[in-house]
Amino acid sequence: MKFALPSRIAGAVALLFTYCSHLAVAQTQNTDVIYSGTVSSHTSLNCGVLNDCVGIEFPDRFGTKDNLEDYAILHPRTLSVLNSSPVGVTTEMANAVPSGSRAGIVLSRHGDLLTTAGANVLNNLSIITWGAEGSQTYNGGSLLNAELVAQAPTRLEFIAKKPFTSLRVEYAAVTSVATKFRLYYAYSFKSNNTNTQYLGATSITTNNVTSGTIPGGVVQGCVNSGVTNPAGAADNDVNTFATFGSLAQVNCPSFLNVKLTRSVGPTDYRAGFVVGSAGLVDLNVLNGFSVVTYLGDKQQEVATGINALQVNVLPDDKSQISFSTTKPFDRVELRQNSLVSATYNLNVFYGFGIESKAFRDPEPVRSTLPVATTNVKTFRGSVACADISIGSSTSGCSGITNPLSSVDPDTTNFTTITQPLVAGGERVRVRMKLEGNGFAGNRAGVVLGASTGLLNLKLLENTTLRTYAADGVTLRETFSDGSLLNASVLSGNKTALSFLTTRDFGWVELDLPAAAAISLATETQVYYAFAEEQRLGFPTNLIGPSGPLPVQLVSFQAKAAGGGVDIKWQTASEANSSHFVVERSATSAEGFAPIGRVAAAGTTTSRQEYLLRDAEAGEQEAAILYYRLRQVDMDGKEHYSQVVPVKWSTPALALIVYPNPAVGAENIRVQLAGTATEGNSLAVYGARAELISRLAVSGREVVLPSALLRTGIYQLVLLNNAGQRVATQRLVVAGR
Repeated sequence: MKFALPSRIAGAVALLFTYCSHLAVAQTQNTDVIYSGTVSSHTSLNCGVLNDCVGIEFPDRFGTKDNLEDYAILHPRTLSVLNSSPVGVTTEMANAVPSGSRAGIVLSRHGDLLTTAGANVLNNLSIITWGAEGSQTYNGGSLLNAELVAQAPTRLEFIAKKPFTSLRVEYAAVTSVATKFRLYYAYSFKSNNTNTQYLGATSITTNNVTSGTIPGGVVQGCVNSGVTNPAGAADNDVNTFATFGSLAQVNCPSFLNVKLTRSVGPTDYRAGFVVGSAGLVDLNVLNGFSVVTYLGDKQQEVATGINALQVNVLPDDKSQISFSTTKPFDRVELRQNSLVSATYNLNVFYGFGIESKAFRDPEPVRSTLPVATTNVKTFRGSVACADISIGSSTSGCSGITNPLSSVDPDTTNFTTITQPLVAGGERVRVRMKLEGNGFAGNRAGVVLGASTGLLNLKLLENTTLRTYAADGVTLRETFSDGSLLNASVLSGNKTALSFLTTRDFGWVELDLPAAAAISLATETQVYYAFAEEQRLGFPTNLIGPSGPLPVQLVSFQAKAAGGGVDIKWQTASEANSSHFVVERSATSAEGFAPIGRVAAAGTTTSRQEYLLRDAEAGEQEAAILYYRLRQVDMDGKEHYSQVVPVKWSTPALALIVYPNPAVGAENIRVQLAGTATEGNSLAVYGARAELISRLAVSGREVVLPSALLRTGIYQLVLLNNAGQRVATQRLVVAGR
């Protein structure tokens, strides 16, 4: 017996813009972020009598991600007869970074931006990586415009062409004084999706493909129409492809139809293709394509254009086009059903049908909060707008109306930003508080709209997104380059603009340019901010169901609560299901061990809800705990759910025991490091887990009488008024 999770909304790994019909969601950290570690080499700092320094100042600070006040300073060298070698610093990554990973550094300028007119000073900056397959160099000027590097931390990103363990930042010698840079840390987002097993199928190895032209085109005579090398979309090589000809040269719509290795569906699957040509950036081009599903020779469903298709950018200049299905299918077809102007060929690598949970996650964190004026901040230029009043449509800044609508429970409400259609005005910022925490590796963003039509994504180049800590004041990250932002076109003419984060956050800020905002109209609508868990990498570890799926898992969630973790799951139906086992690990891929068992409902068509509490989660020495569900049939067959991460933080209430070990006849004092709540109690357990005593907690300290405990090892457990474990501490008593 197998069970499947219904769909979650897909995310995208993007260096280019991504268009979707749904918003990706989630909130816990499920993306491994690899950070820089020890600095292994650097150019020594030398300063002249006029304090004209050359080299790396504070090199050991390159890699300090938790404090942005700590940074290395790169002082470039000017060309001279004696020495014209670059200035640089090398750091070792905490873990190996695989090929295809998204990686980068965080930097800012130190002092003024000194450069000649029209020159990009980042052209002289290089990022060099080393690993098992050799070195690779990335030019800073090709990754980011220097004008976007402010005196706030900014990211310079690339897709790793080779795996690496070391990363060096260096600046070539220049003919005149150049900009100094602050170097904060390096990072990489590790693919969390490629090796995870999902239900699904592709056209790889089927060698079953048809192609041709669709009759009734707008131009008579199908000259230059059709698909070249159609077999490339269904052969054994994932890197070969079929090609739709340049749309500017096609006289009749064309189609490519491939058979999958097995039938999939009916619901909670995505049907589509992996394509090339750097993605479909032009919305008009996307509107000219359809994805069609078939079961045998019977057409099942059709999705056309930006209101139905989702396009996610993948590494290696590939993208996936897909839509969510409601019927079973065993063939997928890509159809060019209208003639639009474009000058590039579209390469089609293979078709697929994969369960939706491979592309999306269950729970977003949004700025959908109870109405409060403290949940949003607005700015024009560098000046904060006047205080916002509940019920007022103004923000204290001209051009910003209904500021509270971007942080209220209604996701259809919006804040409106009105900008003049002239350059030279002040930028506008809206900073929104999230309803929960966003974690490093999540995607942070905002959902936007335009007063007329779609946003003009080509005008995003000067748009900036920032994240802030939970206080709404401390800057966490700045993302300034439109080419690195992920733009997802949603239904209802909305766009989700986002980026992958490397630091925890609690607020998201949108910073719009003065001229024309980011739409062809003068008004930009800001619906809400969000944090979502990101799925990185295209799923390739696919299995197929051998028959119906009698156990359908509706949801599987794990959340920290008190000193433990509550694990909840729901099933829509079950057949011959014996029991469930919840397993926990400190890593996402291995080391899972059972922590509890719950009897299943057997056979039922009614929705069932289950709950298990991991009371010992707080005792695990891991920042993130991973949980999965093992379902066991009556005949003993076992099947697993996806892995769910829980970012663990130290409980607010912790126990400090003194003395420990305790010797002699002295009393033992137990202090609460946090603020006690009414109804808490302290339980004392012996070595055999027997309850020795339970004492009421009425203040910040509890005294254990010396006569209560004999020589031995004890476990002290702080319980809240619901009986849940909040904090624990081991106590050793000797010499009594």
